[in-house]
Amino acid sequence: MGGKINIKNIIKKSLQLVWKNKSLALISILTLIFAPIGEIEAIIVQSLGLGENGAIAEFFQILFGSNLFTAEGLNNLGAIIAKQPLQFLVLLLILIFIALIAVFFIWLSVIFHAAIILKISFSSENKIIQLKKLLGYGIKKFWPIFTLDLALKAILVFLFYLLGLSINYNYILFILLFICFSLVTVTCSALTKFTAIAILLENLPLIPALKTSLTLLKKNWASVLKLILSLFVIDFLLGITFIVIKYILDLIVANFIAASAWLGSASGLIFSVKLFFILTIFIGILIFSIFAAIHWTAWNLLFRETKKSD
Repeated sequence: MGGKINIKNIIKKSLQLVWKNKSLALISILTLIFAPIGEIEAIIVQSLGLGENGAIAEFFQILFGSNLFTAEGLNNLGAIIAKQPLQFLVLLLILIFIALIAVFFIWLSVIFHAAIILKISFSSENKIIQLKKLLGYGIKKFWPIFTLDLALKAILVFLFYLLGLSINYNYILFILLFICFSLVTVTCSALTKFTAIAILLENLPLIPALKTSLTLLKKNWASVLKLILSLFVIDFLLGITFIVIKYILDLIVANFIAASAWLGSASGLIFSVKLFFILTIFIGILIFSIFAAIHWTAWNLLFRETKKSD
């Protein structure tokens, strides 16, 4: 059945929808906080150990990866509390504040995750919906969407852990596990996307949505694979675009710095460096949010096509 679906038309419609509805890119920005978007990107960053799991997920990974929760770490912590209780209290309050901010951004990311799926659905039908209603529905569907995101993250971390262990034993085992890791990553990621869309568009509970998505994935695996590869090509092209723009910015800022140094202007030098960092961050966020919008739009359209052909 998957062969009946025209992936080229889905990609074309996705690009047109994102171009017509630029707010999709803005809503997509916060979906990037919790986890990487693309399936192939997830495989690459995890297998190369780049740690590109989203800002909040990376924070918790570092926290629990430290020796704070070991016996030695807890003993040292007890000694610090006994010797410097006031300093420890201040540190504890700071950590609680950081944790609350992290939880808030995870909550916000999941809600915007739901909002972007609903916004795409309405935009594809030329309907208008207020952001307040989108976010309200996102809040209503928070727990099933959060459970999906968390489950995918847990699976990826576990598989990456196994992949790391295999390097110490056997390279053949590593290759076999890498292939399994790639297949499971692609399957789980596609399944969670279909399930999230089913929860929101079909108004299904988590388990029925998961079963529906699994059935659609089995019947349309070829189309799903084509879409994943197509989105990877788009992501690659956008990445090249970012590198080219950054290179041009490097040249412009280098000339500013040279001119400031020649004129002996310290303020001009500082301004040039600040401008470079601000523009680089802004362009990076813009490009990645555009990709996130295209990505979710394509998955949304594919889900609809698979439902039609079911």
